[in-house]
Amino acid sequence: IHIHMSEQLHGLGSGTKIYKALINDLGHLYSGKGRRMNPYVTKIWDKLKNDTDFNCISNQNGDLCMVKNNPNQDTLKNFMG
Repeated sequence: IHIHMSEQLHGLGSGTKIYKALINDLGHLYSGKGRRMNPYVTKIWDKLKNDTDFNCISNQNGDLCMVKNNPNQDTLKNFMG
């Protein structure tokens, strides 16, 4: 996903909250590392990886976080290798 927020909103935790809401609503979220234009996104993913509400997997290509009860966990894990 690509989100853009005013610099006045940076540092308030809004980005992380948006990502968490998307993961909870959609079941999972993936981000390719080579497509990230904003350095703050890496910080958001680092926070998500430490969140005990999600199962997260990373590899050299990207990051994936999913809700713990996602019925497609095995398929998503295989996607990440």
